[in-house]
Parts: sequence; structure tokens; C-alpha cells
Amino acid sequence: MGSTNFEQNRVHLLVPEDPISRANHQPLLRPLFLEANMFRKPFTYLFIAAVIIHSGPLFAQESTAKPEEIWFGTLDVKVAKLRLEIRLNKNDDQSYAGKMISLDQGAQAIPFSSVTYSDKELAFAIKGLGLKYSGSLNAEKDEATGTFEQGAARFPFTIKKVDKIPELKHTQTWTGKMTAGPQVFDFQFRVFEDNDGELSLKLDSFTENLSDIQCTMKHEGDQLTINVPIAAAPAEFVGTLSEDQKTCTGIWTQRGNSFDLVLKNIPLESTRIVGENRPQLPQPPFNYDSEDVKIENKKDNVTLAGTLTSPKGAGPFPVVVMISGSGAQDRDETIMRHKPFLVIADQLAKHGIAVLRFDDRGTAESTGDFNAATSEDFANDVEAVVDFLKTHDKVNPDKIALCGHSEGGIIAPMIASRRDDIAAIVLLAGPGVNGRQISVNQSRRLMEASGVPEYMIQLQTTMLNGLYDRKDQGGAFDEDFQNRLNEEMKACLPEDSRESFDGRPMITLAIRQIDTPWFTFFAKYDPAPALKATKCSVLAIVGDKDAQVDPKLNMPVIEQSLKDGGNQDYKLEVLPNLNHLFQNCNTGAVGEYAMIEETFSPVALDLMTEWLEKRLK
Repeated sequence: MGSTNFEQNRVHLLVPEDPISRANHQPLLRPLFLEANMFRKPFTYLFIAAVIIHSGPLFAQESTAKPEEIWFGTLDVKVAKLRLEIRLNKNDDQSYAGKMISLDQGAQAIPFSSVTYSDKELAFAIKGLGLKYSGSLNAEKDEATGTFEQGAARFPFTIKKVDKIPELKHTQTWTGKMTAGPQVFDFQFRVFEDNDGELSLKLDSFTENLSDIQCTMKHEGDQLTINVPIAAAPAEFVGTLSEDQKTCTGIWTQRGNSFDLVLKNIPLESTRIVGENRPQLPQPPFNYDSEDVKIENKKDNVTLAGTLTSPKGAGPFPVVVMISGSGAQDRDETIMRHKPFLVIADQLAKHGIAVLRFDDRGTAESTGDFNAATSEDFANDVEAVVDFLKTHDKVNPDKIALCGHSEGGIIAPMIASRRDDIAAIVLLAGPGVNGRQISVNQSRRLMEASGVPEYMIQLQTTMLNGLYDRKDQGGAFDEDFQNRLNEEMKACLPEDSRESFDGRPMITLAIRQIDTPWFTFFAKYDPAPALKATKCSVLAIVGDKDAQVDPKLNMPVIEQSLKDGGNQDYKLEVLPNLNHLFQNCNTGAVGEYAMIEETFSPVALDLMTEWLEKRLK
């Protein structure tokens, strides 16, 4: 961090201010950077009800087509400068598809819902995020100048066609430990320089397992100022550099609290990687076979890519089909470097049970359009997998089970209720009530687990119920409706906060997220009839700290549905101290998922294994 290297560069995380975050004024006696985890999805407001059923990314799936063109630009949103990569692919019908990658926000690919690419215009949109861009092309068709829009925000944006993305070189690392209340926080700052010599800064918190938090920095003389723009609790460090530029001694200020902090410049090779410790991740050599497969869903013209793990030998073996939760998931259901489906497959294969896990349609190596699909479409994919397995030499066609996590716990009984060739189903945090009840309840529980005040919880609930009522009635989400709903939400706030409150951006984004094919189906679908019609063996397990699928709301309905249907073999278990991902946890909040090293509780894993062994062998 030598004095010659610092300029007044500003590279922030794009986190629009949000009333939920602004209202959380609790004393800072918990992880300093925890709130940042709620904003890991690019360009989103905090809308907790959007984290439906599963915490995986709702919009991130990769196109399998080979990128044809790469475009690059830096978006200046006043509080941030974000490097955006645009990739365009030409389809067989000469139309275009593509995706956007926010290089400064986790490099997560977001597919476009539409692309226009002509001699004069380049335009694209991501409907689920309310995001669109339209730019005029120059004569050479290698530069587009236009406007980037999201909600009510408008920003000029110029992008250029490039052979490769400009390099961002890691030049320095500074590390420090800070005592704040009862906890010691261990973190590092990484300094980067681009091809033009501009600098940027990223914060990694090892204590909280968070990485790549964009910061800003200012260097004047021997004084260094770093700002961490976390929406719920912005922080600032002001320190003085030593003469040898090896240390910086100063004060960290956040939420009105001040803490002493000394940063030390360390060699680049000593830079650490956040969140790599996942002790349950299976490691070779493996004592079972693994086969990559391609499965055709001819009904929907989708090719599913997956992996079949099976015990050594010719078989035939019983098999379990893994069904992922909501959001575009790969075959391992990878979330925050955890791979729960891989952990489960490893365990079952070692106990004589084969496992087929696959990439969701439109994700990783599977084809299809994920954004246009509903739970019924995903059920069609699972049925194609079942039909494939019935013809596989190593599989016993009479011993096929389904294991669904979260939304997958809706899909498994949907299939079992209409087929007589399913031997058993396992519901991992599966819902028993419709999506409207799930999302309203989930919103409250997630906010409670994160310490959000009751009046903000009521504001969120008012918004959700207002939107659902309007959708059920078939009314338009017009300006008059949004203004009325905004007033109802405002009434939930303390009087001194009402005048400055405007919830309409929050309402606009919520409308875009619920007014989709998937959410429309999910909100109304009642799992009870399918559960009632399911006659095969059923195991339903959930954690008592699951803040996304509330055991008190869902498990009684699941049990009553199975009982009403006369099911003769079912087992329901609420397991203590487990969250939605079946990790041992403290609160069940989403912010803990990445911080916990455990991928899947051994207790839950053994329970599921023993139950399946008794019914499939």
C-alpha cells in the first residue's frame, strides 16, 4: 500500500438502500459483515420472500452454447463502478441469447430473458430483476452507447466488443484482527489494479466466511480511509501508514461503535482463500463407480446431464434420484461451496445404494429454459430420469426412490402419486402447504432470525399479502394499486419514519419476482392432495431451526395428508438444531449457511441411509 499506489478510486458493491436494512439498529454484538451476505445476488434489493424454499441463486444458470462475442464495460452507478461482462451467443435461428457477469459481485452469470442485436442496436433484458439496456451501435458495430435501467434507476452505459476481459491484477494484501465485543474478527483486504492503473479493493472476512465485499479507499499523505458500503451497517476505517508502508494503525467505526485495528501488509503468496474448508466434501480414492450420463426428456425437448454413482459390481442396485430445491441448481446442489447432493451420494453409494443426481434444465450441462419452467416441468424431468434408470443395467427397476430437498419435496410426491413404480420418497424440508403460506411464513422467520424489528416484519407481510390478494383477484398491478399498497405498508412504521418511507421500488421488484410462471404455479399449488395419493413409503425430515420451511406449519399437514390417504409406511422427524440445509446452526438465518463448515448433518444423513436401506434392499 505504498503512497505512490493510492488514488481516489471508488469501487462499491451495488446495494440499493432498503427499508428493512435501514430499520435494523441493533447493537453490534454479532458478525460485523453478516448483512453483506444478504446482498450476494447481483443487482437485487433485499426481498426475503424471493428466497423461496431454497437459498440457491434464483437467476443463475449457464448457457451451454459456445460464447460467440464478448463485450465489456464499466457501469458508474454513482456509489459504485462495476465491471460488467456481456456474452452473446447466436442461436440456430439467427436470434441471439446471452448472459451478464458482474465481475465485481461474485462473477455470477445471469442469463438474459431477451436480446436484440441488429446493425444499429444492442439491447438486452433480465425480466426477473427488472433490468434492461438499450444502446446504439457505432458504424464498426464494436461499441454500444446507451442507458442501463433497473427499476426507476437510469445510468449511461457504454460497452465495447473485446477479445478478452481486461486483466485485474492482484497487487497487495493487507490483513488484520479486530476485537469487537466478545468476538475477534479475522479479515483481509486485497488490492487490485486494472490495465489503466486504476485500483480497487475487496474485503474478505474469515470469521464470517464472506468474501469479495467491494470497498472504497482514499489515500492522502500518510492517512488511509477505507469505506465498507454494507447497506445495513456501513463501516469506515481511518488509519495512519507507517514510514515503511508495512502497517496501518487506526480505528474501525460501525453503528456508532469504534474499535482499534492494525492492518499489516503481507506477501501475496500468504493471501488466504475464504470458505474453502468443507470437511465433508468426498475425496478420492472412491470405493464405488461413477458414470456421467445424458438423459432425454423427449416430452419437453430437454437433455439432462447427470452423474450415476453406484456400488462396485454388476448390480442391479436400488437407486435414489435426487431432486433439487428452487433456483437453478447443478447436480451437487452447490450452494456457498457446499455440495449436499454429492455428500449424500457418497454416503449412499458406500451403503449399497446407487444415486442419480442431475443438473436442472438450463443449468451447467443440461439444456432447456430454466426461467420458463414450473415445478410441473421439473417433475417431467424427474420422470424422464426414472424412465432412463429403469433400463439401466446396474439399476433394480423395482427399487427406485426419490429424494427431494425443499421444492424437490413438492415434486417427489407429485410424481409418486401418479406412478406405481416408485418404491419410496424422502422429503428433506419438503412443504406441506401452498407457496403463498410458505413465502409469507418464510419471510417472517428469516427476518426474525436476522433480528429485524417486528414493525418491519409486519411491513413485509402487508406487502406480500397485498400482492397475493391482488394476483388471486386477477387485478392489475397498476400505479394506483401500488400507491395504495405503499400507504398500507407505511402505516406499519413508527410515525416519525412514515414521511420519508417509499416502498414502491420494493413493490415493483416484488411484482416482477412473483409474476412469473414458476411463482404463479408455486403460490397456488397445494401439496396435500399429492401427499394423500402417495402410497409408497415416505420419510419426511426437517430441522427445528429451518427458517425457510417451518416445521410447525408444514409437518402437521404432511402427516395428516398421509394419514388421510391411508399410507401404511411413513415416518416424520423434526431434528434438533438443524437449518434448512440440514446444518447444525445457531439461529437458522440464511447468513449462517456459508459460515458453517458442516455441509449436511451426520445425524440426518444416517437417519436417511438406515431408513432407505430397510426399504430398498
